[in-house]
Amino acid sequence: MFRLFLFILFLSYNKSSLSKKLDDIKLHCINNTCSKVIKKINVGKFYFKARNCETKDYRKCQIWFGTPKNKLRAGWVKYYRIINGPMPLKLNCIMGQPIWYQDLPFPDEFTKNYEGIKTLKDLNFQNKEKIYFNRPANEPFKFFSSRDKSFGILFSTRDRKEKNKNIIYIFDIESEKMKKIYIECS
Repeated sequence: MFRLFLFILFLSYNKSSLSKKLDDIKLHCINNTCSKVIKKINVGKFYFKARNCETKDYRKCQIWFGTPKNKLRAGWVKYYRIINGPMPLKLNCIMGQPIWYQDLPFPDEFTKNYEGIKTLKDLNFQNKEKIYFNRPANEPFKFFSSRDKSFGILFSTRDRKEKNKNIIYIFDIESEKMKKIYIECS
């Protein structure tokens, strides 16, 4: 009987501490979005435009991005994020989608339970938002040189076999160099 009492006490303690931490996540995010959804942006020679991405039907979502030398277009975009800071080397993912921010501590323990996944899903996994929470959306970063003149976009598409592919495109906003990087979730 005593063990049962300890087990119930342990469960109630974990549930109350978990609820508090889930509320902390929601403090970062107002109205089911953690930063402003980005549909159009121009930084130097880099441009980005999204159309029909507001719906949950990713088959309609199309994006145009790049520089005058490297014009790119993608359709059936499941998910996109704007890279407004240093290359995100360790992407936390749920269901194949990079989530959260590179400059905020990731709530590891929440993803291991249904309530945590549900909370992050309700926040739309920060889809169509920036990768760095505390930096402006149009902030360039260092990649091709020692100066801040690179900008990037991360997007996830599904192939015909319904497998997610995450791709990062980095552009130099002055010289128009481009690099394409396929990434895996950690």
